[in-house]
Amino acid sequence: MRALWLLIFLPLWSDTVSVDGPPFEPQEALKTIKVPDGIRVDLVAAEPLVADPVAMDIDEYGRIWVAEMPGYPLDVGGSGRIKILHDTDQDGRPDSATVFADGLRLPTGIMRWKDGVLVTDPPDIFYLPDNDGDSRADSHIVVLTGFALSNPQHNANSPIYGLTNWIYVANNSTIWWTEKYADPFGDQGEQVYFPDNPEGDRLPRNAADRNARFRPDTYELELLGGRSQFGHTFDAWGRHFLVNNSQHHLVEALASQYLERRPELPIQTTIHRTSDHGDAAEVYPITIDPLHQLLTDRGVFTSACALTWQLGGLLPAPFDSSITLVAEPVHNLVHIDRIVPDGPVFRSERVLEKREFIASTDSWFRPVNFTIGPDGGIYVVDYYREIIEHPEWMDDSLAATGDLHQGTDRGRIYRIVPEDTPELNWHGKLSLANATVDELVDRLASDNIWWRRNAQRILVSRNRQDAVAPLSKMAASSTSALGRLHALWTLNGLGALTTSQITSALDDSHPGVRENAIRLTELVLSENPELGQSLLAMTEDTNVRVRYQLLNTLGFVPGSDAAKLRLLAQNIESEWFQTAALLALDVSTHDLMQTVLNELAAPEHVIDRFVLRLARILARTNGLVPALTNDGPALGSRLAGAAEGLQQRQNRIAISRELSEHLVELALSPDDELGNAAVALLEAVILPEPESLEQAQLIATDINQTVDARVRAVRILSLMPNNIGILPALLDSSYPVEVQLASVEALGAQSGTGPAQLLLQSWPNLWPRSRNRALDQFSTQDRANLLVTALEEGVILTEEISWYQRVRLMRDTEEPVRSRARAILKLEDAAPGELAIPGGPGNNDRGQVLFENLCAQCHMAGEVGTGAIGPNLATVQHWPRHVLLAELQNPSQRIASGYESWRLTRTNGSIIEGIIASETSSAITMRSLTETVVVPRQDVKELTAMPGSFMPPGLNMALEPNDLRDLLSFLRQELPQQ
Repeated sequence: MRALWLLIFLPLWSDTVSVDGPPFEPQEALKTIKVPDGIRVDLVAAEPLVADPVAMDIDEYGRIWVAEMPGYPLDVGGSGRIKILHDTDQDGRPDSATVFADGLRLPTGIMRWKDGVLVTDPPDIFYLPDNDGDSRADSHIVVLTGFALSNPQHNANSPIYGLTNWIYVANNSTIWWTEKYADPFGDQGEQVYFPDNPEGDRLPRNAADRNARFRPDTYELELLGGRSQFGHTFDAWGRHFLVNNSQHHLVEALASQYLERRPELPIQTTIHRTSDHGDAAEVYPITIDPLHQLLTDRGVFTSACALTWQLGGLLPAPFDSSITLVAEPVHNLVHIDRIVPDGPVFRSERVLEKREFIASTDSWFRPVNFTIGPDGGIYVVDYYREIIEHPEWMDDSLAATGDLHQGTDRGRIYRIVPEDTPELNWHGKLSLANATVDELVDRLASDNIWWRRNAQRILVSRNRQDAVAPLSKMAASSTSALGRLHALWTLNGLGALTTSQITSALDDSHPGVRENAIRLTELVLSENPELGQSLLAMTEDTNVRVRYQLLNTLGFVPGSDAAKLRLLAQNIESEWFQTAALLALDVSTHDLMQTVLNELAAPEHVIDRFVLRLARILARTNGLVPALTNDGPALGSRLAGAAEGLQQRQNRIAISRELSEHLVELALSPDDELGNAAVALLEAVILPEPESLEQAQLIATDINQTVDARVRAVRILSLMPNNIGILPALLDSSYPVEVQLASVEALGAQSGTGPAQLLLQSWPNLWPRSRNRALDQFSTQDRANLLVTALEEGVILTEEISWYQRVRLMRDTEEPVRSRARAILKLEDAAPGELAIPGGPGNNDRGQVLFENLCAQCHMAGEVGTGAIGPNLATVQHWPRHVLLAELQNPSQRIASGYESWRLTRTNGSIIEGIIASETSSAITMRSLTETVVVPRQDVKELTAMPGSFMPPGLNMALEPNDLRDLLSFLRQELPQQ
């Protein structure tokens, strides 16, 4: 369909666009940009006025400020600039530029502040004042420092003056493993702090890889709950929306201050993925001869950035309400979504089907940022470069050429407006800077966020106490809900907001104002506890967002658990309400679980899911209390949650003989769900010496029992220390493979090398699946030595060792085992160009089988595989064979962001190796090939980045040439020759 669409429309454009490009001159480039009917694109500025623009702001005088980054991707020598665009002939359009500041490294954002601008230029955030009005910065004042100078796509960026009068900065995790560019981009940051107030607030290294907010005048500094890669945005009511390269739309669902109430709770995430079209969602470029680099994903979001709410109030339907924009510079387009409520969070939906809001046929069109202007138009910052990708993920031969910097003398700014909008006429002609107090207050009710935000910033930064009276009037009686909202927060910024004004706002007719009034109570609740009564009266509010905010805020109101439970009961199907209740309630987790089981009315599956979460937390924090195992409703969920929680504890707990026998009885019951939960719990505790295992042994060997029942019986037998019993007999090939698999694991669970010797003795009788599982039982140091000996002696053939098992042996912590393993498993080295791969297409079906055997434990390819610790390889379909071969030979030369390998050491000495699946202020979620483990931060002794990929080099040499061709054919989804 995409190709057909191009064929239909390209003839209409080819008559108007010059063939002498790209690059195109600005007016020619303008013709390549396509927008929906009724929308117009204006060229505002281009080279030589601007070059390499990455961000812009428009101040109260109507001046355009531009941050330029000519150094991207590799030059950190100080080529970054800030420019001011001027209108010397008074026609409302820029015609000259002044370099306001230079000598910056890689500036990533700009925001008007007082007499100058704030600029993010990691590791610093600068204030660049112009005290004498000569359009030149008088000094470079470091406001904050300590952010990482990592890959430019991951550095702190995009300062925004928020509704709350704090300045918000987007920040993301650094690139820990950079093989080629460690010198300029290997910095991981330090503590973030105000150099002018070194004894004041400090954030962890690189602000814990999370967004942050600060107040320069009062030296206040805070971590936020989420992270955003390049860009972030707020809706009209102050809700924070985030973005990363492949996830184009996220929202911070849980603010960090609520996690701090219960730091012992291992909350896995504070971020909600809003897109109903998924991660790495499909996009619809129209680019002619796109210049995608070899290692860039195609046809899906791979460079999503600059998420922006359309709050200008200018665009026509269907783009006028609840709309966000996100740039996708790799595909030369701008995507648009409609945001709809989804319980306490949101869902983002496509506005246009199989097309984009802005798209260009020009492969140099690189939209990287947006600004809403004073006219309500959307101003698009076009970096206009041939190559936008960083060489970290680029073919080495291209990175070595000068093409990386093609276009450093170019750059454009466009305006997106309705077709009948007058030409741009405001530049340099605005008078907001000299407006009276009444005029500034009136602007707080504007339909356009530019006027509201800048009027509020000016009033607060100038401390206009003479605005308190008109602000109070607006907060009480304005017909504009947005006006009432901004009046309240502006009064707060001036230190003049009263409790009576907050109380009145709690009863406002608009839910967005009520929601913000609840947030405002948090700032004064400790000095004005009577506000708690006003909050308690709101539990029946008709708006779900108001109720959600109320539940979070009631966590700071003592004695309000009854109200919190009512809110939970009304909204229990929402996992975000469940999480908010866990953090807000003063009642113990034990009592909350009893209330949920006995008093809350909800569908059984909802109760079961919540009870499982509660049981997990209760077991993690309190151990195996009777409420987790007593007979009664949701017993299976309680047992399963208890098992998960106990597995997260540093040390196992012992249980009584009576409880052990009760759980064994449940495990051997015919109810599979209950039985599996009971076995899982038994596996998570220390059991007493058994009096008898006769029933388990009988069931394990009884051919009349179901396979599931026999497997559970074997799992029970495995729990008894050094009780091998009948387990070796169950390895016979006459038993069902599921029973044999369970027996293999049961033997592996026993201590010492004896059980491993039994597995080797039974090797000829093991089914292939059982052999693979048996090899996993040799992970301890003494058993790894046995396995290498078995390989050396030919008891086990090297081809029976899976790729992951090879990884484990070849990365063994003991040098003798590691050396012997590498000697017997070594792969001959060869350059990709020397590999003899038969020409022509391979067999995709055979390639899929090879992928499932060799790769699927770590990766996915489309819907095939697990994706446990490796990226989805569906994104490499367009990579040439020689590039894929190079990656197979040396997978550590480029590691996809988010898939770096880490070693987490707990305070009890246990070690987990894997990727960081998610993290919050209270927990780190580690994912390995075999498990996902949530580790509370207080249990983390050390977290260390491990060099290189989990995948060792040389897979290309482990395959026959025909097999390698088939595997590459499957990964590339090559079509058979017709």
